[in-house]
Amino acid sequence: MELASKDACTGCGNCRLVCKKKAVTFTRDALNNIYPVIDSGKCVGCGLCQKVCPAINNVEKNRPKACYSCYASNEAIRKSSASGGVAQAIYRWCLKKDIPFAGVYFDNKELTAKYKLGFSVEDIHQFVNSKYTFSFMGNISEDVIDILKNGKPLVFIGLPCQVAAVKKYAEINKVNTENLFTVDIICHGVPSDLYIKEHVKNICNGGGLKLKDYHLEMNAS
Repeated sequence: MELASKDACTGCGNCRLVCKKKAVTFTRDALNNIYPVIDSGKCVGCGLCQKVCPAINNVEKNRPKACYSCYASNEAIRKSSASGGVAQAIYRWCLKKDIPFAGVYFDNKELTAKYKLGFSVEDIHQFVNSKYTFSFMGNISEDVIDILKNGKPLVFIGLPCQVAAVKKYAEINKVNTENLFTVDIICHGVPSDLYIKEHVKNICNGGGLKLKDYHLEMNAS
């Protein structure tokens, strides 16, 4: 059983989620990027890990009908955001409509960007600002289809490869995506998550500092 190559894999984790035998785990390459490995002793050759992979399968795409430039009309939202506050405005609209949403927050303890579902203003505050690092999807694809199965709408904002992963996972699980609204963020690639950990370690140890608490702030153009 072969999965996507190291160069093609985006680390979405769909293959791990779909495997009922828990035969798929992730390891790191020479550049510290994660990629999946199959345990041949557990694998039963069902092929689901291949079918759910957005890197080796076509994902339905939409052709753009028009192009607009926009930003949040609320000045406070713009000032607390990295790129005009559009994502935050969308999240706040979802909150008013009682629609769940998915976004990325930064885990200060693990120094890692992670996906989760959002249901509150507190979640929105965690999602704002660009992270500029690899974000772990975890079980978000599973969380998304659980909501869709119940007939509820959901908004997912992420990189194109992550949007593709969620759509492909829903497709494999035969879940209707009529109520799934996605927003693709333009991406030029992301660095390994370990770079931030190494940076913080160098600052603390190199400067003789002891890190107790901090706020990660990433500025975007």
